[in-house]
Amino acid sequence: MAILAIQTVIMTVRSGPFTSTEKCVWVLIAISLVVVELRAIESDRQKFSNEQTQIRKNENDKFAAILSQNQKDFSATIGKIETLLQASEEAINSTIGGDSYCRVEFEHMSPDQNKLTPWALNMGQFPLYGVSVRVVDVGSLSSTNQQEAFFGSIFSIGELPSSMATPIPTWSINLASHEDRLFNLFFSARNGLWTQQTKFHYFEGKWIWATRVLRTHGGHEKQLYTEIDPYFPRDLNGHIDWNAPPKP
Repeated sequence: MAILAIQTVIMTVRSGPFTSTEKCVWVLIAISLVVVELRAIESDRQKFSNEQTQIRKNENDKFAAILSQNQKDFSATIGKIETLLQASEEAINSTIGGDSYCRVEFEHMSPDQNKLTPWALNMGQFPLYGVSVRVVDVGSLSSTNQQEAFFGSIFSIGELPSSMATPIPTWSINLASHEDRLFNLFFSARNGLWTQQTKFHYFEGKWIWATRVLRTHGGHEKQLYTEIDPYFPRDLNGHIDWNAPPKP
């Protein structure tokens, strides 16, 4: 632009008319200067645009790095919180009992095959505390002392470590009559309540049984354990009527 201004001044102060050649030369010079100036302007504009693009890219890269680091820090914090929560849950479950439960297993502990000794077996990974069981012999509900038969007998089991079993010495079952028997067992412990139903049937000179353990949660009954002897009687549909009274 400075050269073009000088050219304008020269053309203004010069005395006398221009020849055709001079006119052509000055026009060419002016056009050349304009082209050069336009190219310079475009070059500066492109340089500025590239610089701005690079600045934005650097800012985006920095922001992405900060965001990535924040995400890593957040994930690490969440991981620590989850670890603490898991440890707290483990501690609470170890103190209360978690989702553990126990069931009663019946064993022949004497030469008399009609006498069975009940064992309480912890089926969970956490210990159980304050365990007791109320046993109702359904077959005895027709006895003269129906109130006592209805409430059954209560046996204290106490603390039961994980995957351990303990006998219930104050309770034994005598099946000498060879009649079918049904026992409803109502458990209570620090971690809640659950029930067990066990039915006995005399078959070909020995006792066989079917048992299941149930727990009610949120109004829904969940079956925790089932064990049925393959020779245990079933109905026409292959099912066991757990609530049917024992047949004499």
